[in-house]
Amino acid sequence: FTTVFDAYAGERAKLQVQFDNVAKLVEQTRVLTATTETIKTKLSDEVWDRQERWSYRRDFYVRLIGSMTDLINAEVKYLMYEATQRDTKEQAKVIEDTFLQFNSLLELAPLIVPKVVMITVLRFPANRQDTIFTSEGIKELKTRLNAFRIEARKDLGYEVAD
Repeated sequence: FTTVFDAYAGERAKLQVQFDNVAKLVEQTRVLTATTETIKTKLSDEVWDRQERWSYRRDFYVRLIGSMTDLINAEVKYLMYEATQRDTKEQAKVIEDTFLQFNSLLELAPLIVPKVVMITVLRFPANRQDTIFTSEGIKELKTRLNAFRIEARKDLGYEVAD
């Protein structure tokens, strides 16, 4: 009787060890699954955040380039008014308003664009006292706008055409 009991006890012990191992395996699988889901969620959030930041930066560049272009166009129109001896007061007001809109965007720029791009954008209207409202000044603005476009394309990860 002891031999049978010992054999039964031995088999039962083996089964108990296997059962305990399965329970541990189930618990480890549960922990691993939870950890995996946490990592997936974190990565997904990071990718979403990066995409949202990129989209916002791209939209900001579009607005800033639009504002720069509006400023150039306003100066061109001012020159045309001046050349045809038309009253330039209204167009001067347009330039002032356009410049104020541009400056509003400049206030946001340090929050959105990298320093190298910020330096380029700050050069756009700077040091123009001698060339403002001249064709040379407009050429200079267009050159600075193009330099800004190049930096913006680099920042957004686009190829820069030569």
